[in-house]
Amino acid sequence: MGTMELSEAKKGAVETHQAVRQFLGKPKLNKDEEMQMLMQAYASLYLWGIAGTPLLVARGHWLVSRVACVLKEVRLASQHAQLCEFFTKQAVDKKDFDIAYSIESLARAAALKGDLDVARDLKEQARRLGAQIRDLGDKKGFQADFLSGPWFGLE
Repeated sequence: MGTMELSEAKKGAVETHQAVRQFLGKPKLNKDEEMQMLMQAYASLYLWGIAGTPLLVARGHWLVSRVACVLKEVRLASQHAQLCEFFTKQAVDKKDFDIAYSIESLARAAALKGDLDVARDLKEQARRLGAQIRDLGDKKGFQADFLSGPWFGLE
């Protein structure tokens, strides 16, 4: 791929992120939709890598981890949750909800892996952080994501 304008990369990252969110909102996906969701999540991450800051890359890793959880891909979910946490810690412009999301991704990946004690502790930490989110819109968005599945036995 040739040189991409930053504005094109940002636009593509947002569009692919929104497409993945639509898949995540469906109660059941067929195999084709699952593959589309995974490809779009990676496309969004890739485009944020071109156009974004460490914070936007962290959010891209969160999205891939969440998709991997839905697809029950343990290694990918854990890897991207850890990268989400890493880039969130690096980001100087992170918001309170970014920290909550990074812990939530670690909790969900641990639950998928079957490490329920660790997952339970992380989920509780994410819940507490989510309750402290100052902006009402950000808080509602986090709560909706947090309450949605799958939680692999921690519901």
